[in-house]
Amino acid sequence: MDDHGLRRLGPGGGQHTQPSLLPTIKLPLDTENVFTAIALGQDHTLALTPDGTVFSWGLGRFSQLGYEVPSPYIQSLPRVIAGPLRRERVRGIAACKSASACWTDILLYTWGKNNGQLGYDKNATPIQTIPRIVSKITKPVISVALNVSVGCCITISFHFISSI
Repeated sequence: MDDHGLRRLGPGGGQHTQPSLLPTIKLPLDTENVFTAIALGQDHTLALTPDGTVFSWGLGRFSQLGYEVPSPYIQSLPRVIAGPLRRERVRGIAACKSASACWTDILLYTWGKNNGQLGYDKNATPIQTIPRIVSKITKPVISVALNVSVGCCITISFHFISSI
């Protein structure tokens, strides 16, 4: 396949996938696991189930999938992000080209290539492979937005925090 089996949004004709309104992959999930939220990075996808489980798939060259993927860094089917999220009930997800985030009722987690948007020192942790708690966020999170250089979140006390 020209799209390396990624099929994030449909069959692709080159490096990136192309939009499609029809499902292009058969998910290895039982009928009880439906997705309640989707977050799209440039080359990867996060999906959230009603029980708070997070799946990811796509191209993970920036460690934005939340787990180790051997070269050529392709996870073609949805895979559970376990590790620190194993016992958590995730409430929301966010993604950008090079990073991902999710939050529970009380914690914010980020991972991927750290250009300062992950909420911890980019020089000490340039790449975060598995989800890591952002200790600077001490109030419950309502929403998160990410791009390759900035992350921001809205907390339950309705404070806007730029550059998490």
